[in-house]
Amino acid sequence: MKEKDRTHWAIQEIAEQEAKGSSIDLWPRLEARTAPRPDQVRAMTSRKKKERFAFAFLLVLLVLASLFIVPEVRAFTEDIFQHMGIAFVNTDQLDDNVRVDQAETIRGTLPPSLSMEEIRQRISFNLRMPAWLPDDLVYVYRSIREYEPSKTAGSGQMISIEYWLTEDFDLESGVVRLTANDGPFSSPPLLAASREQSVTVNGLPGIYVHGGWQNDGRGDPNTNMGSLQWDDEADGAYLTWTQEGVTYLLEAHNLGLVLEDLLHIAGSMSGQ
Repeated sequence: MKEKDRTHWAIQEIAEQEAKGSSIDLWPRLEARTAPRPDQVRAMTSRKKKERFAFAFLLVLLVLASLFIVPEVRAFTEDIFQHMGIAFVNTDQLDDNVRVDQAETIRGTLPPSLSMEEIRQRISFNLRMPAWLPDDLVYVYRSIREYEPSKTAGSGQMISIEYWLTEDFDLESGVVRLTANDGPFSSPPLLAASREQSVTVNGLPGIYVHGGWQNDGRGDPNTNMGSLQWDDEADGAYLTWTQEGVTYLLEAHNLGLVLEDLLHIAGSMSGQ
């Protein structure tokens, strides 16, 4: 539309330049003859507002219906829930009235990655960092997500540090993500509670889960969330524990990592 508008005005400008002396502007006279009365203007304005409202209402209904009817749209929405807004809950008890909050926004243009010095200057708790990671995870992205401390326990800053295999942040290529907060996570990963394993992390109690949700028919039909099914063979590993008042979550995707690998990463973590 913008391109069309630019073309229209460009053509008009050229025409005016080519016929400056001979051009005749009939619009003022036409406008004077056809100008509606004030009561007609009010009636037309009211009718246009009603038409716009009706159109917007129908559009919203169409979008909502597509989320449940069109398979491709529904699968896309469920994939967003799978990767962006997931939590350690018993998904067998979820119903249509349960709200699943999004843990992260979908990436468009990312702000610049923070340095470790900037991270430590802005937070008020001791953040432990891994000294060991799998080879080739050389593309690092660090960020802080602000939240309201009065609504969620903690200082109001949740740390996310991602170690990517490729510079374009391609999830399929592999990533390890470390999330830390001096309080519980407001939107932790939504995983099948039936797959939780109690483990020991640095001498402390922790929880480990392996697998992921699938929307292509693979997985356990008895462990589902809508049309998603939990697949123990999916390449996702999650380890969470609390240490020195800080809750940590390690995630590994598409790297073939298992419990021993995540425990190795956790065991290498040290503070300032």
